[in-house]
Amino acid sequence: NDMHSISEWEVRHGAMLGLKYLIAVRKDLIIQRHLEQLLPLTRAAIEGDDDDVRSVAAEALLPLGSHMVTDAACFKRFGKPLLALLWGTIQQLDDLTASTAAVMSLIAEMAEHLPSHAAGDIGGGSSKDAGMLMQRLYPFFRHNMTSVRRSVLKIACKLSKLCFKAAHASSSPNWLKSGLGDTLHR
Repeated sequence: NDMHSISEWEVRHGAMLGLKYLIAVRKDLIIQRHLEQLLPLTRAAIEGDDDDVRSVAAEALLPLGSHMVTDAACFKRFGKPLLALLWGTIQQLDDLTASTAAVMSLIAEMAEHLPSHAAGDIGGGSSKDAGMLMQRLYPFFRHNMTSVRRSVLKIACKLSKLCFKAAHASSSPNWLKSGLGDTLHR
């Protein structure tokens, strides 16, 4: 039921491992019948205090990342709030947290499949927001794990495309500077 009511992290971790393997094996069944129940549970695990549980929950959602952004109803109800939660979560991460790779991979997976009409929803919509998000990513460009750096590059490419499209729509010639701001000056 409620992931926050279970005090033992081992139980929550085991539950997320079970969901991870269930989603990996029966993604089609999960999408058809159980998505409504599963997404709030994994969201609660990502919001929780235990980093190991957050890591497994983010990994569990990886196979569903594209569905959560390409299905309009699912994106509105779960995908968009989940992206906002994940962006907030990366402010708590560093080189030593277990969930860094999983959270970055999930953001990258969702961003990669985000339809162009919803690209502004990756973090708020404006090129100014994209610049703020890029600054949140900056410490992870030099992360020790290759998978984290790869995910950060995928996210940065999507943010750059967002900035370009927003600036192109407003006829701004300096799209990179307006979108990425001080990030390029570090």
